[in-house]
Amino acid sequence: MSGLTGLALRKAFSTACLFAAILAVAVSRVESAPTPSAAPTATLADEPTLAPPPTPTPSPIPTAARTAAPTPTATPAPPATPEPTAAPTPAPYSPPPPGWTAPQQHVTISGMYLHVCALRPDGSPVCWGENGGGQASPPQDERFVSIAAGLFHACALRPDGSPACWGGNLPSAPENEQFASISSGGYHVCGLRPDGSAVCWGANESGQSSPPANERFSSVSGGEYHTCALRRDGSPICWGANGDGQSSPPANERFSAISSGQRHTCALRRDDGSPVCWGWSTYGRETPPEGERFEALSHTCALRSDGSPVCWGGVNRLTPPPEGERFAAVNGGLLYACALRPDGSPVCWGDNTVGQTSPPQDERFAAGRVNARK
Repeated sequence: MSGLTGLALRKAFSTACLFAAILAVAVSRVESAPTPSAAPTATLADEPTLAPPPTPTPSPIPTAARTAAPTPTATPAPPATPEPTAAPTPAPYSPPPPGWTAPQQHVTISGMYLHVCALRPDGSPVCWGENGGGQASPPQDERFVSIAAGLFHACALRPDGSPACWGGNLPSAPENEQFASISSGGYHVCGLRPDGSAVCWGANESGQSSPPANERFSSVSGGEYHTCALRRDGSPICWGANGDGQSSPPANERFSAISSGQRHTCALRRDDGSPVCWGWSTYGRETPPEGERFEALSHTCALRSDGSPVCWGGVNRLTPPPEGERFAAVNGGLLYACALRPDGSPVCWGDNTVGQTSPPQDERFAAGRVNARK
Protein backbone atom coordinates (compact mmCIF):
# COMPACT_ATOMS: atom_id res chain seq x y z
CA MET A 1 0.00 0.00 0.00
CA SER A 2 2.80 2.44 0.93
CA GLY A 3 4.81 1.46 -2.22
CA LEU A 4 1.81 2.12 -4.51
CA THR A 5 1.25 5.42 -2.83
CA GLY A 6 4.85 6.54 -3.35
CA LEU A 7 4.73 5.60 -7.01
CA ALA A 8 1.55 7.60 -7.54
CA LEU A 9 3.03 10.64 -5.84
CA ARG A 10 6.13 10.51 -8.06
CA LYS A 11 3.95 10.36 -11.22
CA ALA A 12 1.83 13.29 -10.09
CA PHE A 13 4.90 15.37 -9.34
CA SER A 14 6.34 14.62 -12.82
CA THR A 15 3.07 15.61 -14.51
CA ALA A 16 2.89 18.89 -12.60
CA CYS A 17 6.43 19.79 -13.61
CA LEU A 18 5.60 19.09 -17.29
CA PHE A 19 2.53 21.37 -17.18
CA ALA A 20 4.53 24.13 -15.53
CA ALA A 21 7.15 24.00 -18.25
CA ILE A 22 4.52 24.14 -21.01
CA LEU A 23 2.81 27.09 -19.31
CA ALA A 24 6.10 28.99 -19.02
CA VAL A 25 6.82 28.58 -22.72
CA ALA A 26 3.32 29.84 -23.66
CA VAL A 27 3.62 32.90 -21.43
CA SER A 28 7.03 33.67 -22.88
CA ARG A 29 5.65 33.57 -26.43
CA VAL A 30 2.72 35.82 -25.56
CA GLU A 31 4.96 38.40 -23.88
CA SER A 32 7.42 38.41 -26.79
CA ALA A 33 4.69 38.96 -29.50
CA PRO A 34 4.45 42.57 -30.85
CA THR A 35 1.51 44.62 -29.64
CA PRO A 36 -0.78 45.51 -32.60
CA SER A 37 -1.33 49.20 -33.28
CA ALA A 38 -4.74 50.54 -32.32
CA ALA A 39 -7.05 51.10 -35.27
CA PRO A 40 -7.68 54.76 -35.97
CA THR A 41 -10.91 56.00 -34.49
CA ALA A 42 -13.16 58.03 -36.83
CA THR A 43 -14.00 61.43 -35.53
CA LEU A 44 -16.63 63.96 -36.56
CA ALA A 45 -13.83 65.91 -38.25
CA ASP A 46 -13.27 63.00 -40.66
CA GLU A 47 -16.90 63.09 -41.81
CA PRO A 48 -18.19 65.61 -44.36
CA THR A 49 -20.22 68.36 -42.82
CA LEU A 50 -23.66 68.50 -44.33
CA ALA A 51 -25.49 71.76 -44.49
CA PRO A 52 -28.82 71.46 -42.69
CA PRO A 53 -31.77 71.36 -45.06
CA PRO A 54 -33.79 74.54 -45.24
CA THR A 55 -36.69 74.60 -42.85
CA PRO A 56 -39.82 74.78 -44.98
CA THR A 57 -42.35 77.41 -44.09
CA PRO A 58 -45.37 75.61 -42.73
CA SER A 59 -48.34 76.00 -44.99
CA PRO A 60 -51.27 77.71 -43.34
CA ILE A 61 -54.39 75.68 -42.88
CA PRO A 62 -56.66 76.42 -45.83
CA THR A 63 -60.04 77.88 -45.14
CA ALA A 64 -62.85 77.63 -47.62
CA ALA A 65 -63.17 80.67 -49.82
CA ARG A 66 -66.04 83.07 -49.22
CA THR A 67 -66.05 82.40 -45.47
CA ALA A 68 -66.19 85.32 -43.10
CA ALA A 69 -62.76 86.92 -42.94
CA PRO A 70 -61.29 87.08 -39.40
CA THR A 71 -60.29 90.42 -38.03
CA PRO A 72 -56.49 90.65 -38.23
CA THR A 73 -54.85 91.54 -34.95
CA ALA A 74 -51.24 91.92 -35.93
CA THR A 75 -49.21 92.34 -39.06
CA PRO A 76 -47.40 89.06 -39.86
CA ALA A 77 -43.64 89.17 -39.63
CA PRO A 78 -42.11 89.44 -43.11
CA PRO A 79 -39.55 86.90 -44.37
CA ALA A 80 -35.90 87.47 -43.54
CA THR A 81 -33.97 89.73 -45.86
CA PRO A 82 -31.76 87.61 -48.15
CA GLU A 83 -28.12 88.30 -48.73
CA PRO A 84 -27.59 90.06 -52.06
CA THR A 85 -25.83 87.96 -54.66
CA ALA A 86 -24.41 89.29 -57.89
CA ALA A 87 -26.60 88.59 -60.91
CA PRO A 88 -25.02 87.48 -64.17
CA THR A 89 -23.95 90.08 -66.68
CA PRO A 90 -26.92 90.83 -68.96
CA ALA A 91 -26.76 90.79 -72.73
CA PRO A 92 -25.65 94.02 -74.41
CA TYR A 93 -28.29 96.70 -74.57
CA SER A 94 -29.91 97.40 -77.92
CA PRO A 95 -31.83 100.69 -77.92
CA PRO A 96 -35.38 100.74 -79.31
CA PRO A 97 -36.05 102.50 -82.59
CA PRO A 98 -36.98 106.19 -82.55
CA GLY A 99 -40.58 106.81 -81.60
CA TRP A 100 -40.99 103.51 -79.76
CA THR A 101 -43.03 103.67 -76.54
CA ALA A 102 -43.52 101.11 -73.79
CA PRO A 103 -46.91 99.37 -74.05
CA GLN A 104 -49.49 100.25 -71.45
CA GLN A 105 -50.25 97.33 -69.17
CA HIS A 106 -53.51 97.53 -67.25
CA VAL A 107 -53.71 95.06 -64.37
CA THR A 108 -57.11 94.97 -62.70
CA ILE A 109 -56.53 92.37 -59.96
CA SER A 110 -53.34 91.97 -57.95
CA GLY A 111 -52.25 90.19 -54.78
CA MET A 112 -48.83 89.16 -53.55
CA TYR A 113 -48.78 88.43 -49.83
CA LEU A 114 -51.90 88.57 -47.66
CA HIS A 115 -54.15 91.11 -49.37
CA VAL A 116 -55.70 91.51 -52.80
CA CYS A 117 -56.79 94.64 -54.69
CA ALA A 118 -58.98 94.95 -57.77
CA LEU A 119 -60.51 97.68 -59.93
CA ARG A 120 -64.17 98.09 -60.77
CA PRO A 121 -65.05 98.97 -64.37
CA ASP A 122 -65.10 102.66 -63.42
CA GLY A 123 -61.59 102.41 -61.98
CA SER A 124 -62.55 102.60 -58.31
CA PRO A 125 -60.35 100.32 -56.15
CA VAL A 126 -61.46 97.57 -53.77
CA CYS A 127 -59.13 95.57 -51.51
CA TRP A 128 -59.59 92.72 -49.02
CA GLY A 129 -57.47 90.59 -46.68
CA GLU A 130 -54.76 91.73 -44.26
CA ASN A 131 -55.03 95.42 -43.42
CA GLY A 132 -52.65 95.95 -40.50
CA GLY A 133 -50.77 98.66 -42.39
CA GLY A 134 -53.68 100.11 -44.30
CA GLN A 135 -52.76 98.18 -47.46
CA ALA A 136 -56.39 97.08 -47.94
CA SER A 137 -57.76 100.62 -47.46
CA PRO A 138 -57.40 102.32 -50.87
CA PRO A 139 -58.43 105.94 -51.42
CA GLN A 140 -62.12 106.06 -52.31
CA ASP A 141 -62.02 109.33 -54.21
CA GLU A 142 -59.53 108.08 -56.81
CA ARG A 143 -59.90 106.28 -60.12
CA PHE A 144 -57.17 104.07 -61.54
CA VAL A 145 -56.37 102.11 -64.69
CA SER A 146 -53.87 99.63 -63.21
CA ILE A 147 -53.17 98.31 -59.71
CA ALA A 148 -50.28 96.47 -58.03
CA ALA A 149 -50.28 94.95 -54.52
CA GLY A 150 -47.06 94.34 -52.56
CA LEU A 151 -46.40 92.82 -49.16
CA PHE A 152 -47.80 95.59 -46.97
CA HIS A 153 -48.70 98.22 -49.55
CA ALA A 154 -50.44 98.77 -52.87
CA CYS A 155 -49.90 101.21 -55.71
CA ALA A 156 -51.96 102.16 -58.74
CA LEU A 157 -51.84 104.35 -61.82
CA ARG A 158 -54.28 107.15 -62.50
CA PRO A 159 -55.58 107.62 -66.06
CA ASP A 160 -52.81 110.15 -66.71
CA GLY A 161 -50.16 107.62 -65.60
CA SER A 162 -49.33 109.30 -62.29
CA PRO A 163 -48.83 106.83 -59.39
CA ALA A 164 -50.57 106.67 -56.02
CA CYS A 165 -49.65 104.35 -53.15
CA TRP A 166 -51.08 103.42 -49.75
CA GLY A 167 -50.21 101.08 -46.88
CA GLY A 168 -47.04 100.80 -44.83
CA ASN A 169 -43.29 100.36 -45.24
CA LEU A 170 -43.07 102.37 -48.46
CA PRO A 171 -41.96 105.90 -49.30
CA SER A 172 -44.31 108.19 -51.16
CA ALA A 173 -44.61 107.71 -54.90
CA PRO A 174 -42.39 110.02 -56.95
CA GLU A 175 -43.98 113.25 -58.05
CA ASN A 176 -44.18 114.56 -61.58
CA GLU A 177 -43.81 111.06 -63.04
CA GLN A 178 -46.08 109.29 -65.49
CA PHE A 179 -45.86 105.57 -66.15
CA ALA A 180 -47.12 103.16 -68.78
CA SER A 181 -47.09 100.29 -66.26
CA ILE A 182 -46.42 99.68 -62.58
CA SER A 183 -45.46 96.65 -60.47
CA SER A 184 -45.11 96.21 -56.71
CA GLY A 185 -42.44 94.04 -55.13
CA GLY A 186 -42.06 93.08 -51.51
CA TYR A 187 -41.09 96.51 -50.19
CA HIS A 188 -40.46 98.36 -53.43
CA VAL A 189 -42.26 99.51 -56.57
CA CYS A 190 -41.10 99.92 -60.15
CA GLY A 191 -42.76 101.80 -62.98
CA LEU A 192 -41.98 102.16 -66.66
CA ARG A 193 -42.08 105.57 -68.27
CA PRO A 194 -43.56 105.79 -71.78
CA ASP A 195 -40.02 105.66 -73.20
CA GLY A 196 -39.41 102.33 -71.41
CA SER A 197 -36.99 103.64 -68.79
CA ALA A 198 -37.52 102.18 -65.31
CA VAL A 199 -38.01 104.12 -62.09
CA CYS A 200 -38.06 102.25 -58.77
CA TRP A 201 -38.55 103.41 -55.18
CA GLY A 202 -38.74 101.82 -51.74
CA ALA A 203 -36.41 99.30 -50.12
CA ASN A 204 -33.07 98.78 -51.87
CA GLU A 205 -30.98 96.66 -49.53
CA SER A 206 -30.53 94.02 -52.23
CA GLY A 207 -30.43 96.43 -55.15
CA GLN A 208 -34.02 95.67 -56.14
CA SER A 209 -34.73 99.39 -56.64
CA SER A 210 -31.61 100.04 -58.75
CA PRO A 211 -32.47 99.22 -62.37
CA PRO A 212 -29.60 99.23 -64.87
CA ALA A 213 -28.94 102.59 -66.43
CA ASN A 214 -29.66 103.40 -70.07
CA GLU A 215 -31.97 100.41 -70.53
CA ARG A 216 -35.44 100.46 -72.06
CA PHE A 217 -38.09 97.88 -71.21
CA SER A 218 -41.48 96.78 -72.44
CA SER A 219 -42.57 95.28 -69.08
CA VAL A 220 -41.34 95.09 -65.47
CA SER A 221 -42.22 92.85 -62.52
CA GLY A 222 -41.21 93.27 -58.89
CA GLY A 223 -40.49 90.24 -56.70
CA GLU A 224 -39.91 90.08 -52.96
CA TYR A 225 -36.32 91.37 -53.05
CA HIS A 226 -35.61 91.35 -56.79
CA THR A 227 -36.96 92.79 -60.02
CA CYS A 228 -37.08 91.43 -63.57
CA ALA A 229 -37.96 93.12 -66.83
CA LEU A 230 -38.21 92.43 -70.55
CA ARG A 231 -36.53 94.47 -73.23
CA ARG A 232 -38.37 95.30 -76.45
CA ASP A 233 -36.90 92.17 -78.11
CA GLY A 234 -38.14 89.95 -75.26
CA SER A 235 -34.73 89.35 -73.67
CA PRO A 236 -34.94 89.23 -69.86
CA ILE A 237 -32.85 91.14 -67.36
CA CYS A 238 -33.07 91.02 -63.56
CA TRP A 239 -31.52 92.88 -60.62
CA GLY A 240 -31.59 92.61 -56.84
CA ALA A 241 -31.32 89.54 -54.61
CA ASN A 242 -30.03 86.42 -56.31
CA GLY A 243 -29.38 83.96 -53.50
CA ASP A 244 -31.71 81.40 -55.06
CA GLY A 245 -30.98 82.31 -58.66
CA GLN A 246 -34.16 84.38 -59.01
CA SER A 247 -32.18 87.11 -60.80
CA SER A 248 -30.39 84.70 -63.15
CA PRO A 249 -32.67 84.23 -66.18
CA PRO A 250 -31.74 81.64 -68.79
CA ALA A 251 -29.54 82.87 -71.60
CA ASN A 252 -30.64 83.20 -75.22
CA GLU A 253 -34.35 83.21 -74.40
CA ARG A 254 -37.06 85.59 -75.60
CA PHE A 255 -40.24 86.04 -73.61
CA SER A 256 -43.63 87.69 -74.08
CA ALA A 257 -44.46 87.93 -70.36
CA ILE A 258 -42.53 87.82 -67.08
CA SER A 259 -43.64 87.63 -63.46
CA SER A 260 -41.44 87.79 -60.34
CA GLY A 261 -42.50 86.04 -57.14
CA GLN A 262 -41.12 85.53 -53.67
CA ARG A 263 -37.70 84.13 -54.61
CA HIS A 264 -38.43 82.90 -58.09
CA THR A 265 -39.36 84.21 -61.52
CA CYS A 266 -41.46 82.75 -64.33
CA ALA A 267 -41.89 83.82 -67.94
CA LEU A 268 -43.64 82.75 -71.15
CA ARG A 269 -41.60 82.10 -74.28
CA ARG A 270 -42.47 84.48 -77.06
CA ASP A 271 -42.63 81.89 -79.82
CA ASP A 272 -45.02 79.34 -78.28
CA GLY A 273 -46.19 80.51 -74.82
CA SER A 274 -44.43 77.69 -72.98
CA PRO A 275 -43.50 78.54 -69.36
CA VAL A 276 -39.96 78.82 -67.99
CA CYS A 277 -39.14 79.41 -64.32
CA TRP A 278 -35.94 79.93 -62.35
CA GLY A 279 -34.98 80.54 -58.72
CA TRP A 280 -36.33 79.00 -55.53
CA SER A 281 -37.58 75.48 -56.25
CA THR A 282 -39.39 74.83 -52.95
CA TYR A 283 -42.84 73.30 -53.51
CA GLY A 284 -42.06 73.03 -57.23
CA ARG A 285 -42.14 76.75 -58.03
CA GLU A 286 -39.34 76.24 -60.54
CA THR A 287 -41.00 73.35 -62.37
CA PRO A 288 -44.07 74.40 -64.38
CA PRO A 289 -46.04 71.65 -66.09
CA GLU A 290 -44.51 70.36 -69.29
CA GLY A 291 -46.29 70.55 -72.59
CA GLU A 292 -48.49 73.50 -71.59
CA ARG A 293 -48.99 76.71 -73.56
CA PHE A 294 -50.34 79.85 -71.91
CA GLU A 295 -51.71 83.27 -72.84
CA ALA A 296 -51.29 84.97 -69.45
CA LEU A 297 -49.06 84.50 -66.41
CA SER A 298 -48.92 85.63 -62.78
CA HIS A 299 -46.26 84.13 -60.50
CA THR A 300 -47.02 80.39 -60.64
CA CYS A 301 -50.51 80.58 -62.12
CA ALA A 302 -51.35 80.92 -65.81
CA LEU A 303 -54.26 80.86 -68.21
CA ARG A 304 -54.56 78.71 -71.32
CA SER A 305 -55.95 80.19 -74.50
CA ASP A 306 -59.45 79.01 -73.51
CA GLY A 307 -59.19 80.77 -70.12
CA SER A 308 -58.78 77.60 -68.07
CA PRO A 309 -56.35 78.08 -65.14
CA VAL A 310 -53.23 76.09 -64.33
CA CYS A 311 -51.15 76.60 -61.19
CA TRP A 312 -48.01 74.95 -59.81
CA GLY A 313 -45.86 75.34 -56.72
CA GLY A 314 -47.22 76.35 -53.33
CA VAL A 315 -50.69 77.47 -54.37
CA ASN A 316 -51.37 74.27 -56.30
CA ARG A 317 -49.94 72.20 -53.45
CA LEU A 318 -52.47 73.70 -51.07
CA THR A 319 -55.54 74.03 -53.27
CA PRO A 320 -55.71 73.34 -57.03
CA PRO A 321 -57.66 75.76 -59.24
CA PRO A 322 -61.41 75.17 -59.54
CA GLU A 323 -62.35 72.81 -62.35
CA GLY A 324 -64.54 73.86 -65.21
CA GLU A 325 -63.92 77.60 -64.77
CA ARG A 326 -62.82 80.05 -67.47
CA PHE A 327 -61.18 83.32 -66.55
CA ALA A 328 -60.22 86.59 -68.21
CA ALA A 329 -57.47 87.39 -65.67
CA VAL A 330 -55.57 85.54 -62.94
CA ASN A 331 -53.28 86.54 -60.09
CA GLY A 332 -51.08 84.17 -58.10
CA GLY A 333 -50.21 85.14 -54.52
CA LEU A 334 -48.56 83.45 -51.55
CA LEU A 335 -50.30 80.06 -51.29
CA TYR A 336 -53.44 81.42 -52.90
CA ALA A 337 -54.75 82.78 -56.19
CA CYS A 338 -57.60 84.96 -57.41
CA ALA A 339 -59.09 85.28 -60.87
CA LEU A 340 -61.79 87.19 -62.72
CA ARG A 341 -64.48 85.57 -64.82
CA PRO A 342 -65.34 87.26 -68.13
CA ASP A 343 -68.24 89.02 -66.38
CA GLY A 344 -65.81 90.42 -63.79
CA SER A 345 -66.94 88.28 -60.87
CA PRO A 346 -63.98 87.23 -58.67
CA VAL A 347 -63.06 83.68 -57.71
CA CYS A 348 -60.29 82.92 -55.20
CA TRP A 349 -58.82 79.70 -53.81
CA GLY A 350 -56.10 78.62 -51.41
CA ASP A 351 -55.04 80.00 -48.03
CA ASN A 352 -57.66 82.21 -46.37
CA THR A 353 -55.92 82.97 -43.07
CA VAL A 354 -56.82 86.67 -43.11
CA GLY A 355 -59.58 86.68 -45.70
CA GLN A 356 -57.39 87.04 -48.78
CA THR A 357 -59.51 84.50 -50.66
CA SER A 358 -62.81 86.01 -49.51
CA PRO A 359 -63.57 88.80 -52.00
CA PRO A 360 -66.61 90.97 -51.34
CA GLN A 361 -69.86 89.44 -52.46
CA ASP A 362 -71.74 90.68 -55.53
CA GLU A 363 -68.81 92.74 -56.82
CA ARG A 364 -67.88 92.98 -60.46
CA PHE A 365 -64.43 94.08 -61.50
CA ALA A 366 -62.91 95.11 -64.80
CA ALA A 367 -61.98 91.98 -66.74
CA GLY A 368 -60.14 94.16 -69.26
CA ARG A 369 -59.40 97.84 -69.51
CA VAL A 370 -61.22 100.13 -67.11
CA ASN A 371 -63.21 103.16 -68.15
CA ALA A 372 -61.74 105.53 -65.59
CA ARG A 373 -61.81 109.22 -66.32
CA LYS A 374 -58.94 111.60 -65.66
